[in-house]
Amino acid sequence: MADGNDFQRYLTELIADHYDIGRPVEVRTLQDTRNHTLEVRTDSARYALRIRGDAWWIADESELHFELDLLDHLAADGLAVSTAVPRRDRERIGVLDHGQRRRSYSLFTWAPGRPGARTPTGAHLVGATLARIHRSADNFVSHHHRYRLDEATMLTRQLPAIDDDLAHEPPETAAAIRAHISEIRQRLQDFNPGPSGWGVIHGDVQELNFHIDDGALTFFDFDLCAWGWRTADIAEYYTRIRHHTAHHFSPATRRCGHSTRPRTTCCSPSRASPGSARDANNPTWRPCWTTHSSATTRTPTGAGVCSHRPDCHAL
Repeated sequence: MADGNDFQRYLTELIADHYDIGRPVEVRTLQDTRNHTLEVRTDSARYALRIRGDAWWIADESELHFELDLLDHLAADGLAVSTAVPRRDRERIGVLDHGQRRRSYSLFTWAPGRPGARTPTGAHLVGATLARIHRSADNFVSHHHRYRLDEATMLTRQLPAIDDDLAHEPPETAAAIRAHISEIRQRLQDFNPGPSGWGVIHGDVQELNFHIDDGALTFFDFDLCAWGWRTADIAEYYTRIRHHTAHHFSPATRRCGHSTRPRTTCCSPSRASPGSARDANNPTWRPCWTTHSSATTRTPTGAGVCSHRPDCHAL
């Protein structure tokens, strides 16, 4: 796909032709990783354009419609979420035919405010909002399908890469981690999440995926939403808190406002995570895959984060 001014002009014309939002006055890249996300400004509003890249969890277009249906459902239920803007043909998904390959795209409403919730009050707001999302999602119905963030996805799928990494570790370290993986698998098989502990989840709860504006929180980027354990959303947020501030957030984030939801075992971290097994003689060893767990990672310092690198959640 072409870059620079030529591509921005192409997007400007595409949006002007296919959407009833006015002609864009600015189109600029916000992030270009797996997906290409751009800010679109008109004279009266801002939008977010997501151009899809390759994703292992998206098998077909039905999975894309599931996400967009979910957003419409949540918004209709009074949740503050970014929803897809319909094109003039009423479709929410379009196809770019520019450059070397075709890619789908959707235009989303803009989430007001700024990212971040670095206070106990903010952490509680995140949890309370997640509880409302989970409760609303219990009533969500769609004829489209979506992948499952389950044992096969979260654990089995990671094992080949983990085995490659363990081949370079001391035998006692590799043995300890493999034993812990077996323990995790058994706990997952025995885990009873309760009547509301399994359902549709956001799948990528982090500060870059919600904005706070005057005490109101808006979630967006449900690109990784899935059927999964509700604990995953809570723990995903907790494990993204930076190492040097995690101890300030632990109590608030573990409660995380989720007590607004009817109490079930979905709110209890009943599973160990892959990252809690490590070589006791090497306390700084924190493999990247620790943060892929849906349960809170326990490090020797007590912080629930992976310190390998801040973007290690990316698969």
